[in-house]
Amino acid sequence: MNNDYYQDFMTHRRNAKKRNIEFALTYEEWLNIWQQSGKLEYKGRTKGSYNMCRYGDIGPYAVGNVYIDKAEINAGLATLGKPKSIEQKLKMSNAQKGIKKSIVAVAKNAKSQLNRPKYNCIHCNKLISGMGNLKQHISSKHGIAA
Repeated sequence: MNNDYYQDFMTHRRNAKKRNIEFALTYEEWLNIWQQSGKLEYKGRTKGSYNMCRYGDIGPYAVGNVYIDKAEINAGLATLGKPKSIEQKLKMSNAQKGIKKSIVAVAKNAKSQLNRPKYNCIHCNKLISGMGNLKQHISSKHGIAA
């Protein structure tokens, strides 16, 4: 038995148990899936690394129900289609306060804004970028539900 990755296997199995997810892989099956993917040395939890994922994020970790993909894609699957609570949104907003954007981020945002359709407010003729922003402008500045 190749024990180089045995501790990683045991950690994966233990974490699945904590999350109440059945783990039906033997060490040899787990290692074989990783080796066949060619991503074993890139395994991890950070952006750019790879994870063992379950199809549709449902069912057990088992042969035929798992594949290897980027960590950031796997992390997004758990929340796909689930709306964020007000508490989550507030926490995310507070985490970004006081953080200065890079020049690249500012330029990317500006370019994005240039490509958005523009609308004139029918009440004050102000040019507004995007329909959502126009609706918000009308309701907040003119007191009319859009």
